[in-house]
Amino acid sequence: MKENHKFLELLLQKFPPPESPEPAFSDADIQALENEFGTVLPEDYYAFLRAYGDGTFSTYFYVNHPFAESTETLAETNQQRKENYALLESDYFSDTYMVDGRFQNQEFIVTKGNPALAEFLRTEKIDAFTRSKIIALGNHYPYPFYPEQEDGLIFWGYTDDEEFFLRKNQDRISIVLYDYGYYEFNMSVTEFIYCWLTNQIRLPMQAEEPIDWEFIPFTGDETL
Repeated sequence: MKENHKFLELLLQKFPPPESPEPAFSDADIQALENEFGTVLPEDYYAFLRAYGDGTFSTYFYVNHPFAESTETLAETNQQRKENYALLESDYFSDTYMVDGRFQNQEFIVTKGNPALAEFLRTEKIDAFTRSKIIALGNHYPYPFYPEQEDGLIFWGYTDDEEFFLRKNQDRISIVLYDYGYYEFNMSVTEFIYCWLTNQIRLPMQAEEPIDWEFIPFTGDETL
């Protein structure tokens, strides 16, 4: 079993999917989407959509379904988020107001910006497993968006508080989370979803009490 599919299997075991997930889509639909958008999306992302369809985990965690009925295309959705975060990033006009860092042997080190701001990242609240998965983190919104750059961000999901993006760097996929700053994780889409829902990813802004997750399919009557 491919590593990415391992996490999908774990998701299916723990969070039962609908019997008839909707909307269904074909390989031809995927090809048309990727031709229009201009890049290939991860296989496990499509595998998740085929297994669960369009819906939400406990009306809080959502995976964007590009084949569901929508007034926006994937390109339009991505462009809107690019514009939103460009406005937010413009507030950080010098290193005086930003800090970036990473974990090295479980210890946080500042890689750029103002070290005095590191305490506001509250890295002491990040556990060892989560630290091992974080590539980088900071208090601003530094990443370009696709198609501005080939490795730019691609929107794929969100909660009521965070937004999730793919970042394709050659053959490696990482997940970027934006909330009051950013975290980049060395994870696939389904690994991230599984670890988030099973409370294995622990970040300072998350609620202390875990949620009893349930997948709820959309029926077409919801107003989001």
